[in-house]
Amino acid sequence: MSAAAIEKMQSAKDAVPALLPIGLGQRGGEFDKVFMDTFQFIVLRGQNPRAVLDREAEALKRLMTETGAPCWQPDPPSSGACHVQ
Repeated sequence: MSAAAIEKMQSAKDAVPALLPIGLGQRGGEFDKVFMDTFQFIVLRGQNPRAVLDREAEALKRLMTETGAPCWQPDPPSSGACHVQ
């Protein structure tokens, strides 16, 4: 089932290729938590997207700065830690 879902996503006209987070080392789970929390607050709980993004950006900024992780696609390459906007 997942192969069919992945095929549909990859072949969509508006698909945006993206890599998995890199450069986070053992702290990758912290990125996953920010991502999942953001999704849950906006999509599942209907919270204001701007407020959620602003709040979760702080955790992501801290993680990126502390790990020095560079940006990954689809963001342009960075020199040093990826800057969270």
